[in-house]
Amino acid sequence: MTTARHLAEIDLLRGRAFPDVPGPSPSGSAGPGYHLARFPADGAGDDGREPSPGESEAQCRAEYEALAAALAVRWGAPQHVSLWSVSFSGAAGEPVPPPWEELSHRAGEVRLWRVADQWIAVGAAPAGEDRWELLVAVTGTDPP
Repeated sequence: MTTARHLAEIDLLRGRAFPDVPGPSPSGSAGPGYHLARFPADGAGDDGREPSPGESEAQCRAEYEALAAALAVRWGAPQHVSLWSVSFSGAAGEPVPPPWEELSHRAGEVRLWRVADQWIAVGAAPAGEDRWELLVAVTGTDPP
């Protein structure tokens, strides 16, 4: 997926109403107050072969940087937010609202923008053995 397609999907998520109950969505999952999209990294080689172990991560991180740069042009410099303490709080039994719980467990850190009444968070995360994906959250819930 290209940066332009990521931006278009973020625009769609920002304009889409939040559902009343949590569940799957066309791009990932959604629930009261949030959309969480998962964009697989395009780590396949030019010859169509499966990526080597480091290629998916490298491609995902490159896509993450490109998307963050494009969003910074739109909305200004992001906040760089470590979610380590959020993950620790959740592991200690404190409630962490979605989508922050999944972001903290999967991405560890995000780039974050406040746009109107929404937060947009972008992170890179493992998605299984030798696969990585971008996580994009659009939420009205303040970061914990």
